[in-house]
Amino acid sequence: AVFGPDASNLDLFELARPSIAAALSGTNATILAYGQTGSGKTHSMLGSIADPGLVPRAIQAIWRHIRQSHKEWSVSMTFAELYNDAFRDLLLDRQSGRALPCEEEEARRARLAITLREIRGRNGAPPAAYLTGSPSFRTPVADAEHAIALLHRGIAARAVGSTSLNQASSRSHAVLTFDLEAVDTSAGDADVQSSRIH
Repeated sequence: AVFGPDASNLDLFELARPSIAAALSGTNATILAYGQTGSGKTHSMLGSIADPGLVPRAIQAIWRHIRQSHKEWSVSMTFAELYNDAFRDLLLDRQSGRALPCEEEEARRARLAITLREIRGRNGAPPAAYLTGSPSFRTPVADAEHAIALLHRGIAARAVGSTSLNQASSRSHAVLTFDLEAVDTSAGDADVQSSRIH
């Protein structure tokens, strides 16, 4: 869909609601904002306190569903960005203050290097891609408030810069992923449902 300048963040969320419901039902889902610099992608996805964007509304919808569900849920979060052809984990606690000697810094970077991996699909399924290498990938999330706090921590770590259209433009591609796992113990055997929403 393409939205004009009068569209609200609630309009966008209504369009995305079926994808969120699909993820909560066990199907992987992706919601992508695309457009030129300054076109409103960040506002659409994140919004403001007065007008929350798609991501905060999705977080609230996920936990509203979990609270009403009879299943046992486990949720984890990964927040990464692609900047200058390299992946960065936005949830990783960064050391502040002191600079490390070159050898230690190189060893630290090698230890925390993020790699894009691909596994071949089975039975004609397409290949799957995933990131590895960071200790904070798939950070367990307790509730909506915890997810929002992690979201804000990740946003603060993003690479930003000034452009002619925007004073503080995002200079990277960011992907926020929720891994959802639900266990239905009411039917004797534990039925496990797993999905992801990006």
